[in-house]
Amino acid sequence: NNPNAPAGGMIIPGNVGIGTTTPFSKFHVSSGASATTTVNFGEVGASGSRSCFNTKNTAGTDISFYFVGTTMTVENNLCR
Repeated sequence: NNPNAPAGGMIIPGNVGIGTTTPFSKFHVSSGASATTTVNFGEVGASGSRSCFNTKNTAGTDISFYFVGTTMTVENNLCR
């Protein structure tokens, strides 16, 4: 029990994985994910926030993408 955790929530130190036993980031989802509601990434409303999405292209090469304003930036590497 952590007294700083929100009601009905928890605080987990380290990395958390879904579909993996070796998460390499704070929140690592492997083998796909879906949502039937709005999912917010990063610090919503914070001007300095950047949420990065790591994936692989069709050739199996690591890529990442993120948004700066309304522009999507794609890089040929994984951001961490």
